[in-house]
Amino acid sequence: MNNLYRFAEFELDPANRVFSGFGKTISLPARAFDLLLYMVRNSGRLLTKEELMKTVWGDAFVEEGNLTQSVFLVRKALASVQPENKIIVTVPGRGYRFESLVTEVLPVEIQPSVPAPAAVSDQVDAAGRSLKPDRRLLWAAVSVVGILTVAGAGWFWYTRAVPGDHHEVVLADFEDTTGEPGFQRAVNIAIGIDLKQSPFLQVTSDAKVSNTLKLMERKPDERLTVNLAREVCQRIDAQAVLSGLIARFGQQYLLTLTASDCANGQELVQTRATAKTGDNILQALDSVAAEMRRRLGEPLRSLRRFSKPLLEKETGSLDALKAYSQAHDIGMQGRFQESIPLFRRALELDPQFAIAWADLGVIYNNLGEPAQSAQTLRRAYELRDVADEPDRLFIIANYHSMVTGDLHEAIRNYETWTEIYARNSTAWASLANMQIQIGRPDLAIDPARRAIAIDVKNSVAYVNLARAQLFAGKVDDAIATCQQAIVQKVDAADVHGILIQAGFADGDASASDAQVVWARGMPSEPYITLQRALLSFAEGKPKMGTELFSKLAEGYTKRGMAERATRMRGGMPRLEAELGMTDTARKALDELPPVEGSTDVPVALAEVGEDARAETILQHDLKEFPQDTLWQNVKGPQIAAAIALARNEPRVAIEALRRGIPYDLRSTELAALRGRAYLAAKQFPQAEAEFRKIIAHPGLEPLSANHALAHLGLARALSLEGNVAGGRAEYESFFTSWKAADADVPVLLAAKSEYAKLALIR
Repeated sequence: MNNLYRFAEFELDPANRVFSGFGKTISLPARAFDLLLYMVRNSGRLLTKEELMKTVWGDAFVEEGNLTQSVFLVRKALASVQPENKIIVTVPGRGYRFESLVTEVLPVEIQPSVPAPAAVSDQVDAAGRSLKPDRRLLWAAVSVVGILTVAGAGWFWYTRAVPGDHHEVVLADFEDTTGEPGFQRAVNIAIGIDLKQSPFLQVTSDAKVSNTLKLMERKPDERLTVNLAREVCQRIDAQAVLSGLIARFGQQYLLTLTASDCANGQELVQTRATAKTGDNILQALDSVAAEMRRRLGEPLRSLRRFSKPLLEKETGSLDALKAYSQAHDIGMQGRFQESIPLFRRALELDPQFAIAWADLGVIYNNLGEPAQSAQTLRRAYELRDVADEPDRLFIIANYHSMVTGDLHEAIRNYETWTEIYARNSTAWASLANMQIQIGRPDLAIDPARRAIAIDVKNSVAYVNLARAQLFAGKVDDAIATCQQAIVQKVDAADVHGILIQAGFADGDASASDAQVVWARGMPSEPYITLQRALLSFAEGKPKMGTELFSKLAEGYTKRGMAERATRMRGGMPRLEAELGMTDTARKALDELPPVEGSTDVPVALAEVGEDARAETILQHDLKEFPQDTLWQNVKGPQIAAAIALARNEPRVAIEALRRGIPYDLRSTELAALRGRAYLAAKQFPQAEAEFRKIIAHPGLEPLSANHALAHLGLARALSLEGNVAGGRAEYESFFTSWKAADADVPVLLAAKSEYAKLALIR
């Protein structure tokens, strides 16, 4: 047979007896060449000394020293271009094992065209179409079993040049003729994970496929046949469809992966692997995916760097992959609680399954179980180097954003992610979110736009772009982005929430009405109700706001979401205290269960005179979150400042808030507290600057009462500076913004009294 064998960066040509590596021809004596060829053809298994001497030297008399010398010469030849390689491993007292991944090139034109073995039976799908594998392909695989082995797996391929440096591909559902439960989906997910390692190959996300199917008026979870995948591919302007076949004959499995042009259906590339048993399937999947990437044009340097096995050889199992694939699918449907036992099962079968630990950590976070989430994500982080590169980056990102809270480290990780995987929409969208979190909405706009350019159906990217635009003062742009999301039919609750916020920032208080109608009776209704509650407080109507907050909390309690209900109630006392409703806030705090990690609760405690309790919480949480960017620079300083103000120590409050200055465009809270502290310290120009900062950014947390209160704070600062006219104007601006406010709000009554006194000054 005129087959070529490839391993690492080497190529062995038996027909012409040529051995080469890294573009160089490597000289080998005849016996050493024969020895290497036999090892390559039997890679992955123990080759005893006796077997090697009998096979390579035949009936000739040979001593063990001859074998040792030939092994030395082969190792020396390999090391001449790849020092310190460990391709040939000595098994003490027994022999040797060739441990490199080996591929055999078998050109299409010499494939035998003979009937498939009888061990493979025909099957049909529900529509009566044949599901049997291509018999010619199947027999070709059988004909090379025993020769093409990589720890039990081997492969060959068709080739055709595929133009371009980057490709987006749609992965169709595999055809599975094995009849084994859960096998097809597990293989699909495994191939997807393997392929996504490539910086040159963008596998269309499940979410993007689902959204496209909806636009096609198909079920979003419909089975993606080759024809349907091709139509999706055409609609999203991708380059190719990848389709696969799984077949079983006896104990062996055949895996075939085919790339075809989505425009005309023409076959571009095909790779195949055989696995001797089910235990070798994962290695076969890895090799099929790696070879597909190579045949689609990915450079070898990229393949060398980004080709981690899906699961560790020592612990990985097909059953673990099946359990993970089930858990993944259930979790993607939002059935988080149901997915947990399946994730746990996958981890019992393979404790080194890093991405399963990471996904489970995210599930716990989504369920509002931070302790479980942190514990699980820590385990994923410990195993991060076991995972492939995109999963490793995903694990690091979640670890820093959900466990340590080190947002700057998370940003560095996302920047690396976008550098390596420039076509990954999720990475760009997440980078945008992190920039918003640290108060840099200006730096979030471009990454969010890039995410949308890559995937026009990425709903998170629209939310992040609109929020960044809103916070950066580009209110009209934010509204336009939300409208674009609606046109693309990816308008989640957040999109409509931003429309409420943007409308209010733009002076249209009635903007919420249309969104209330939109959300009525939908899963998004609680989120829109929350926006209405915040809007009520922003307009000086705490009675309505409290009623809406209570309604939300009761709804969560009825649904068994006690922790979320508590957190909902935990946000009210601070809002009430800052409107001067200290008795109401104190009563709410007394009835509130502990709220772990809350900023609002300790701030409210300080504002109602419970500064000792607030101090205890502050010290505990600062120790609990030593690396947390927001706790150390935003949340902690707010609590410290509120405590200092309660103790009539405004200069201490000012100093505490100094660390938060770089984060001022994250929210209005830092500037509001700083303005109050400067007022208390009688540093009126500085107070004026802080309140003007809030007024100048109406898109920054538009539904915060701090916008109206900033006019009141500025009125007080100007008046105390002696600028009576300026003070009157700002009092009037405050009254205008609260024209529909509850008449008995304490801060409003105080403002009216102050304004009346100011009116007497000539």
